[in-house]
Amino acid sequence: MSIVTAPEVLLPGEITSDDSSGRGSMETCRGFQKDIRLSAHVDHQALVMLLEYIYLGYLQAGDELAKKLRILAKRCNLQSLLQMLCRKRPKWGTAFPSVDLNVALGPSGHRFSDVILEAKATELLGWTCRVCSLPQPHMHSHKVVLSSSCDYLRALFKSGMQESHLETIKVSISWEAMVKLGDCFYSGKLPKPPSGCLWNIMDTEEKLHEIQPYVELFGLSEFWLMQDVQEACSDVIVSCLGSSRELSIKILHVAANLSVWKLAEVAATYAAPLYRQLCNSGELESLDEMLVEMVRAASVQLSQQGGNHSQ
Repeated sequence: MSIVTAPEVLLPGEITSDDSSGRGSMETCRGFQKDIRLSAHVDHQALVMLLEYIYLGYLQAGDELAKKLRILAKRCNLQSLLQMLCRKRPKWGTAFPSVDLNVALGPSGHRFSDVILEAKATELLGWTCRVCSLPQPHMHSHKVVLSSSCDYLRALFKSGMQESHLETIKVSISWEAMVKLGDCFYSGKLPKPPSGCLWNIMDTEEKLHEIQPYVELFGLSEFWLMQDVQEACSDVIVSCLGSSRELSIKILHVAANLSVWKLAEVAATYAAPLYRQLCNSGELESLDEMLVEMVRAASVQLSQQGGNHSQ
């Protein structure tokens, strides 16, 4: 029995000046493989189940297979799996097994990176990469993780077209949105913005800064066919608009600039109760006629339904 795995490659600190772009480490990972041969006594099915647990965080096994898995779990020092197989109660404070690959975005995972996600231009001051000298904010990623998380990227990598061999994929979102996208890919969870008192003490511009990355991700998710991420972003945005309606005009403006019309309509709906107030204050003057009409139409619809307008 054998397993093909990645070789020993240069650590980030060992990359020479010739490899400062990060390409050297990626080419090394693609160019070599290491064949690990296991003992003939290692049961193939038990090994497959062990790898399934490592990648998915759970498994199902009968009594006979569980016995073989206990041996492997003990040898591999997988205490969480060993406890479950031995039917022991977990100790207080023990971390619950979950699939969280965020550590792969750190230094230990850079050696296996084979693709870079590059964010759009930003005004971030002092942004630097610990691995390469590329000045643009970017993330050293792994095609196997991206493929398993996004149908669009999986199709791109398998297409055989020129784009499928690119070492850098330019993504039209800010670095702040890129960080949240990385969390979605590597942990399966979308980070939430501050809530409660932390949210309430923010001014409108600070709140907008927190919410704008979710608007960007919503638009990208529609193009990249990531429905779960889109729904999660929508929930965050709607929740924030519900608690801070004064954000609605600003979110409407941002969504329209990004051509995210579904969110623009949602923002217009939340702005509808404030229509008269917005007209009197002159805030609608910052919008073009089409967006003003969206808010007006939402206000009329609210009035016809018997809704209350803010005075």
